[in-house]
Amino acid sequence: MPPESTLWYSTIPTLTGVFVVLAAVVAKFAPAERRRVLNLCLLFATVIVATLVAGVLVWAGETVLAEYIHRYAIIVSATAIILLSTILFFRVILPRLGYYAPQIRQDVLVVLALLVFGLLYLKNAWDMDPTSIFTTSALVTAVVALSLQDTLGNILGGLALQVDQSIQVGDFVQIENTAGRVVEIGWRQTSIETNNWETMVVPNSVLVKNRFLVLGRRHGQPVQHRRWVPFFVDNAYSPDLVIEAVQGALRSMDMARDAKQPPPQCFLIELVESPVRYSVSYWLT
Repeated sequence: MPPESTLWYSTIPTLTGVFVVLAAVVAKFAPAERRRVLNLCLLFATVIVATLVAGVLVWAGETVLAEYIHRYAIIVSATAIILLSTILFFRVILPRLGYYAPQIRQDVLVVLALLVFGLLYLKNAWDMDPTSIFTTSALVTAVVALSLQDTLGNILGGLALQVDQSIQVGDFVQIENTAGRVVEIGWRQTSIETNNWETMVVPNSVLVKNRFLVLGRRHGQPVQHRRWVPFFVDNAYSPDLVIEAVQGALRSMDMARDAKQPPPQCFLIELVESPVRYSVSYWLT
């Protein structure tokens, strides 16, 4: 049996134990990911079957075929453990620290981890120089890039939004005349839910090239948004009395999601014969 096969058969119990522990933790603390965990368990089951089949083939003298089967098992088991580890990090650990990362960051980390594993495995198992892969694929990459300019622009736009933190999941943004909450930053588009129960899908390249408003965000300040409510009062009442009465009433009330600083304010907007136009300014958290 080749040395690589001997090493694999000696480490399969350890890898299986690591996978089982990760799957149990994710399934317990991230119920929404249980379907993905189940799919990964089914995938890892093929590793167990492949290991047993490779053992029978080695016993029968078919070492070459057994070597290819056990290499499949190595790739699949490493992929399953990497995927489970990223789910654990992004869907269990980070949310408990109060941070919710968009799906695109998890996908980027998975791709990088799989790429690193693939290059290391090619170098160690197949004695292949990874740099030769990039050299020979340069022309193919150029052709693909030219044919997928728009798609690549959206992908790079999504990565740029993540790098410079222009917007994040949970932010309220306004694009032209539409405002809503960012619920997902994907590879191609950003999804924004509006108060009208609609979802606006914006290509990432549009967000990178055009300006938009991030509502309620100010550097070094709490997240809150200013709102205005106009109202009218008969001109028989003194503006000073109206402003004092309105501000006193609002500041003494305990309203949900109402920021204490800055406090609610009342302004005289337009002084006409009757009625006089006022407006209340307050801040929502």
